[in-house]
Amino acid sequence: MKKISSNPKRYVKVYGVLGHFETPDSKFSVKYFSTYANSYQDHYKDLLSELKPMRERVRTNELSDLSALLQRDLDDLRVSNGLIPYLVNKIRGNEHNPNHIAFFPAILVALIPKGYISRTGPSDYPKLHEGLEDDAQISFTYETEERHDCWRLEQFKDENGDVTPLASLSIDFSITDAIVLDGQHRANAFRVLTGSFWENKENQIYGPFYKEVEADETYKSDLPLTIIWFESDSEQVVDPRYISRELFVAVNNNARLISKSRLVLLNDKDPSALITRFWYSKVAEEHSFSCDTPSLNMLHMGFDVNRDLRNSRSHIFTLTEPEIIYDVVDWLYFGPVRYTNELDKYKVARQRDRFDTSVFKYYFPNSGKYVRAPESDYEGEETKLVSDIEGVEVLKEEFERLCYPDLKRLFEELSFLQPHYAATHSIGKQRKYDWDSVGLKEVWDQLYIGGEGLYYGIKHLDPSDPRIKDVLDNIKTIESEFSAIRASFFCKPPNIVDEAYRSFTTKAFQVAYFKTYGDFVRRVVNLYNDPLEEFLTRLNAVTLDQWLFILIDFRKELISTVDPKTWPAYHKILLRFIQKEGEFFHNELNASPEAELFKKYFLNRCYKFADDSGRILSDMTKEELSADILNQWVEDIKGRVIKFMKEGGLETLDLDFYGNALQILKDKVNAWS
Repeated sequence: MKKISSNPKRYVKVYGVLGHFETPDSKFSVKYFSTYANSYQDHYKDLLSELKPMRERVRTNELSDLSALLQRDLDDLRVSNGLIPYLVNKIRGNEHNPNHIAFFPAILVALIPKGYISRTGPSDYPKLHEGLEDDAQISFTYETEERHDCWRLEQFKDENGDVTPLASLSIDFSITDAIVLDGQHRANAFRVLTGSFWENKENQIYGPFYKEVEADETYKSDLPLTIIWFESDSEQVVDPRYISRELFVAVNNNARLISKSRLVLLNDKDPSALITRFWYSKVAEEHSFSCDTPSLNMLHMGFDVNRDLRNSRSHIFTLTEPEIIYDVVDWLYFGPVRYTNELDKYKVARQRDRFDTSVFKYYFPNSGKYVRAPESDYEGEETKLVSDIEGVEVLKEEFERLCYPDLKRLFEELSFLQPHYAATHSIGKQRKYDWDSVGLKEVWDQLYIGGEGLYYGIKHLDPSDPRIKDVLDNIKTIESEFSAIRASFFCKPPNIVDEAYRSFTTKAFQVAYFKTYGDFVRRVVNLYNDPLEEFLTRLNAVTLDQWLFILIDFRKELISTVDPKTWPAYHKILLRFIQKEGEFFHNELNASPEAELFKKYFLNRCYKFADDSGRILSDMTKEELSADILNQWVEDIKGRVIKFMKEGGLETLDLDFYGNALQILKDKVNAWS
């Protein structure tokens, strides 16, 4: 274990009311201490300074295990534009409302040993030690094996000698952190307003968010505060990270919504969310944000995306994000197999129908008994959950041993992604050896490699603000250089290659990609010693030009949308490119992508003909749609399909195009039914 250097004791002593919260049949209990923090009283001022968000406690790129994740990213724009004006009664610019009343509910803070989250400190959580008692009070200390007096509690007695809830709490902040579980935005509003936020010089990067805010030495409000810590009456080990996440999700699900990506990483019950976190934890453990090698790292994983997919576009280095990986996992391990078995499916009907435990047990033979459906409305909207902590550990072990190596290879060894990794590595080398600009280095280190959502906060500021002009210029410089390097591998303009990668990073494509892997491996498992190797070999035989064709041209012709429910269309396209003769799509079947293209083109011709005739297609007659007309349409559209497939390097299957046209008419026109 890494030892923490010895620091002088730094006690902060505050007064308040002690309480406890116990849940029947639980191994743990919560002690809570109600007090306040402010900027004008000794100790209480020090306590306010310690109410730091996670980003000031430990850099995200130092986390090797995402089970340490306790907070969503801080939204500085919300603090500066909403909370601080609310506190200082300037909601409408500089106008004061004499009837305005401001108040914040209590901030929720957990006491955790310093270094515990980043695993650089003690591995045990402080335990209660009996202290001294006299006629006026009784005292307790909380200690680890290595650290004494992490915090000290003194309860006062009344005139009858009975212990009261009135108490003092002394916290040694040289060895203890106060982690804000709920209310980090409110706490930071107080810190910015009172000037304590700027005591950390690294916070100067957030200056543009607070350009209109000046520290107010006359501000005399008290910030309500609830400090909690955890105890166990048994030998059960207290893991404050697990308990804190439970509290965080419970509190925030009933308040301001968390982004889907962050909620996924915090969820300790849904097996798909757990697998997503295990996946991210392994990438963090193996690579973190290091760009020393041209390979997958956390920079590509969208860990710090603080808004949902529908509301925000990720930065150019991002290949995926937790919201996408969650759906990938959900479809791959729990999704109905009918969409992959029935090769004529080009769109899913429902998004939430994903609870096929037979598929899950195929991949996780030891974890199946721990996964169950929710038994009460209280458990929320999950379609499934892992029943207990033991099940979480079994699932984690099984995922890391059986599934993660394959999933890692699917990202790291895909030829299409190699230019992306190489370009990232090149930018990282420029940061080390070529950049003279401090601004470029600062943007790279804090906005991209920092991993705490600052990039998205900056991008939502007013771009005309001169205080962020240099930052935005540096973002543009870095991303333009990256885009150009990546495009050079394709010998194509950057805008074309950028468009292809935007298609790759959609939920629809990535669900299809991993479902194609699962579908292929299960189909050929008895034919190859290493089905995954065969899958990658075939997929990597697809040239970079063909990848552009798949992700741009084929997408526009066959899919023309980013709707996640269209992932089966991508699935069919990928199967078509990697199949050997007659393996998935056959000449006699009308399920292939070229058959689907023919259907789309033919229907468009039919609808246009009916519209030009002033008719409804379903009411057209066989006389109006004569054999000569149909023959001409079939030949024209067949030629168009053959030409299109040839552009992608594929020979069109010898389909019965005329029979396909007649089937379409039977489905759409009354006269053919």
